[in-house]
Amino acid sequence: MESTNRIGAYHATGEVNDSRSSVPSLSDRLLSSPIIAAVNTMDMFEAALHAPPKSLYLLTGNPMTLPQIVKRARDSGKGCLVNVDFLNGLSRDREAIEYLAAHKVEGIVSTRFDVLKVAQSLGLLPCREHLQLIPQL
Repeated sequence: MESTNRIGAYHATGEVNDSRSSVPSLSDRLLSSPIIAAVNTMDMFEAALHAPPKSLYLLTGNPMTLPQIVKRARDSGKGCLVNVDFLNGLSRDREAIEYLAAHKVEGIVSTRFDVLKVAQSLGLLPCREHLQLIPQL
């Protein structure tokens, strides 16, 4: 059986509103380029940095690796949505979301409503588990 590395893609739908800086916001990038590269390995991350999608959906990482991953993505002009339900080493609480916000993550994906409320309160784009964008909680 042949193993291939493919970049998974998710199509984002819905209207969002995010105006935190003069750099194109995640919501602006999603509206102009609604395909999101799903990343669950470092090989996929490397490929996604050079792929057309302007947003990355991170399904991997931990407190030691995530800051560098997000920085490299930002340096490549890409925004990051992070699925906190799949991260290692972080709880699903306010402090974890504050940590992610401090490291310039732009959106949070989770199945937990309380996590999404915290993300929105910190100016991050909250998304349900299937990348349903949530404009208002």
